Amino acid sequence: MPEKFEIVSDEYYSNCMFEAIKAKLQNPGIRLYFCKPRITENGHFRMFHFMWGDGKADYDFSDPGENELPLWKNLFFKGAVRRFPAGFAGKYTEYRNMGSRKGMKRLSAACIKYILTVILWQALELVFYGVVQHRIVDDIIGLILFWYIYQSEKSRLLGSRHRRKEGREHGCN
Repeated sequence: MPEKFEIVSDEYYSNCMFEAIKAKLQNPGIRLYFCKPRITENGHFRMFHFMWGDGKADYDFSDPGENELPLWKNLFFKGAVRRFPAGFAGKYTEYRNMGSRKGMKRLSAACIKYILTVILWQALELVFYGVVQHRIVDDIIGLILFWYIYQSEKSRLLGSRHRRKEGREHGCN
């Protein structure tokens, strides 16, 4: 049975990472929780997620409709802070971070590289155009870029595993 939550803020534009960092800066006693990105049991992709707790309750920032926003819209979206019973963030983080670890390292690395690329891309748009412009072509190129980054991580990690296996076969450590 899913935990009940209460929306404790008006809707505004942000993301869960910014809100968790803001909470930590306002109160250093806050505990942060990080949920790794993963592919769910039913095959859906779940972006990384941050939660925080103050010992009395746990919180997160999410889109109110639970619409599972597309990857490129997870960086900045309209949402609200939700309050959960104390202990929920720890249980949810454990659930989200468990399961098949196969491929998680490459998916995490690809997501981080993609996010850094998007931030750089938007910074360059600010420098050259004075504003970040949303264009469908950017979304398409972003998806293609993410696929290439992911494939690069996949081959990099598989290559290192193959090199270790070859080393063991030849008596190397």
